[in-house]
Amino acid sequence: MNLDFSTIFEDNGLYKNWGFPQNFMDYCNQSMIAYLDSHEYNPFAVANYLRYIIEKNIFEKINDETLKKKFLKTAQTLHKLYFAISNGIEVNPSYCLLSYIYNPYDHIENINYRNEDLSIQSEVALFSKLNNLQIKKMIKEIYEELKENEGIVKK
Repeated sequence: MNLDFSTIFEDNGLYKNWGFPQNFMDYCNQSMIAYLDSHEYNPFAVANYLRYIIEKNIFEKINDETLKKKFLKTAQTLHKLYFAISNGIEVNPSYCLLSYIYNPYDHIENINYRNEDLSIQSEVALFSKLNNLQIKKMIKEIYEELKENEGIVKK
């Protein structure tokens, strides 16, 4: 199934091409790689991809198909973390600590692209958080966990 949200993205001042989920995830992944390699990156894409890899890493630890279905139906990453913990799934503490990176920026209504001053303030605040070396170390470990789960060899 090819989903197309390009009109919605374009109407909200975002790149139309991101309205195709695979294009958007590819962009977020490339931005994450650039961030980890200390190159120019999009902080919102990094925050979004961080949320994605945290959820994917937890999902991969669930062995029971019924629990997997319930996990997927659970809304919000923090609720998914609590769901996993309450069902005996080991959750990396960094997943919770980093919620202040991925939580505020994963919904378009929290980033006002139509008000340039507010958008710049959001971007500067997120850059500031992501530039913290301890934060970057935690994010790199989480990203490497994803790649290990996918069978991709670490650099």
